[in-house]
Amino acid sequence: MNKVRMSIVSIILVTSLLLGGTAYAQEEELPDPGITPDSPFYFFDTFGKKLGLMFTFGDEAKAQKALEYAEERLAEANAMALKNKLQKMEQAAAGYEGFMVMVQERLQAAVQQNASANISEKVALATQKHLAVLDRVRDRVRDQVPEEGGEALDRARERSLNGQQQALRALAEHQPERATEINLD
Repeated sequence: MNKVRMSIVSIILVTSLLLGGTAYAQEEELPDPGITPDSPFYFFDTFGKKLGLMFTFGDEAKAQKALEYAEERLAEANAMALKNKLQKMEQAAAGYEGFMVMVQERLQAAVQQNASANISEKVALATQKHLAVLDRVRDRVRDQVPEEGGEALDRARERSLNGQQQALRALAEHQPERATEINLD
C-alpha cells in the first residue's frame, strides 16, 4: 500500500514538472528591456548602443551585437505594448527594425568572408523567436494601434522575416540539415 502511494505521488510530481516546463517553454523569453522609450534617460540607452557598436570589430561580432540590441528593442516594444504606450512601442519597433537591417548587412558581409555558420544559426533562431513575439504584440494591440503603429510592427516583422530567410540561406550552404530543421520548427 505504501509503495503504491509513493509511486502515485512520484508519477504526479514528474508529470507536473514535465508539463509545467512545456507551458513555460511556449512563452518566448526576451531580455530585460532595461531603460524603455518612456524614460527621460532613454537617450543614454541609444547612445550606449551606438558606442558599443562603434567599439565592436568584425562583421560577425557586429552582427551578433546588433542582434542582441535588436532583441532588447523588441523587449522594449513588448513592454510598451503592455503599458499601452503605443507611440513608444512604435519607437522601439522602429529601433528593432534598424538593428535588424544592420544584422542583415553584417551577416551578408560575414558570409562573403566565409565566416562560420554559427552566426547564421544564431540569427535564424533569434529571428524565429522574434517573429513569435512580434505576432503576439501585434495581436495584443491590434484594435488599439492606429494604422501607422500597425505598419511599424508589420515592417519590423517583415524585416525579421527577411533576416531569418537570409540567415537560413547562409546556414544552408554549410549545414543544410540544420537549416531545414530550423525552418520546419
